[in-house]
Amino acid sequence: MESSSVEKKGTALLLEAVLQSWAAWAFLWIYVGLNVIWSSGVTEHQMYWLGGLALGAILLAMNGLARTELWWTSRSPKWFREHPLARLLHSVHNEGELAGIFVSSVVLVFQLGRGLHVHLALVEAFTLFGIMSAANLAVHQMMPIMAAVEKAFGVWGAICVGSFLSSLTGEPAAAIFLSEYFKSRIPEKDRKRFATGLGATIGSGGGLMPFSAPPILIIWAILQSVFGWTLPDLWMFVGGGCLLHVGITAWRMRHMVGKIQPMSKPKQKAASWQVFWPLYVLTTVVGLNVSYEYHHLTALTWITDGAVGIWALVRAIRDPSITETEGHEQEGHGRHWQPLTLGLLLMGLEIVGVEAEKLLLFLTSFIPETLPVFVIAMMLWYATAFTSHFADNALASRIFITVAAALTTSLGGHGDLLALSVVLGALFGGFLLIPANLPNFAIAAEFRMNAGDWAGTAYRWYPTCIAHVVWIGAMYYLLIP
Repeated sequence: MESSSVEKKGTALLLEAVLQSWAAWAFLWIYVGLNVIWSSGVTEHQMYWLGGLALGAILLAMNGLARTELWWTSRSPKWFREHPLARLLHSVHNEGELAGIFVSSVVLVFQLGRGLHVHLALVEAFTLFGIMSAANLAVHQMMPIMAAVEKAFGVWGAICVGSFLSSLTGEPAAAIFLSEYFKSRIPEKDRKRFATGLGATIGSGGGLMPFSAPPILIIWAILQSVFGWTLPDLWMFVGGGCLLHVGITAWRMRHMVGKIQPMSKPKQKAASWQVFWPLYVLTTVVGLNVSYEYHHLTALTWITDGAVGIWALVRAIRDPSITETEGHEQEGHGRHWQPLTLGLLLMGLEIVGVEAEKLLLFLTSFIPETLPVFVIAMMLWYATAFTSHFADNALASRIFITVAAALTTSLGGHGDLLALSVVLGALFGGFLLIPANLPNFAIAAEFRMNAGDWAGTAYRWYPTCIAHVVWIGAMYYLLIP
């Protein structure tokens, strides 16, 4: 019986290695080889191949390319496990994100080699870096706030309000403080389901602000320039669907949480500014990024986001306990790098999205324009959600917003409905696998879940998609005469 179990484990590891690590490397090397062969000039049809290979490489990479043990499957050689230098590769934090950055860097090199004018999403990266760094500093100060919310509105209200706070703190930071707040009160039998439920509620909860959810942040400039969206438009077109989805999911999660534990009181009182200064910093950074939308304080916003991010990083390197959570000191030690890592990854997803644009526009041409607009909107919603399941949902939104813009032109309108379908699809689809949404990495670390645990549990939240389907239907009747 034991040998059968070992054999099954070895077979599973072999399959995982083929589908994730080995296939990712194969896609990447074929991409590199074709770029070298076509170095004299790339035709439009050749771009289809390059775009598809780049997409395939980064999708697979974020699910396993950086997991070095997959190179050897179940027969990892002794020297690889014990060598001081090679052993470092087994303890790399954020390995899925780092793999995505690596693949996108390779794509960037060849884009520059072809003379392509590359748009680097610096504004979006600085925004994510600054807000998440400030929120990481304030993670412990969020505990009494969450306790007060739960006392007033119960467990359901705490999950809802905490999820929507991600619209101010950024989704990855909200994943940390919500996980820390609830994890000790979840029975062992419900921990996996609750963790994946948090992935679903935070995924929608960050949809009220353009800088909080990576799938909105990465396309916000397109939503503004192509579809004419402003912040009130985001609230009107997307906010209702987010409220509905978070409310339904949180209602199904409420019974998994045990009684609230009394908060430990400090032995000696400190001045309020000494206790809550991280919240003041976070409020300032968030306020500045909101004001930027209306006053275009570009230079000031960039400088502030960058300065706060660097300052928080230096502080956390000197004192890792700033970002540690109880019982997760090792993960906390590496967490201070996460804002910078995710900012770079967001830039990388934009780079790969540009590489795949021609392929996606070609595939879009096969969608029958005679179909009812509602059917096309639902197709876009599910295509974005399905892609988000297996890729990062920021990449999925970047891909399909291009499709929505092309369909808007060919259909002669209906852009708002198509755009909101893409956004909601990305927000919903990010719950199914760990690499599907940036906050999932933090939640999985807090609840000590591996990829198999997550995938084997998250699918149970699929029925909550009814919230987004109902909202898209309501918007259809509101927007289409």
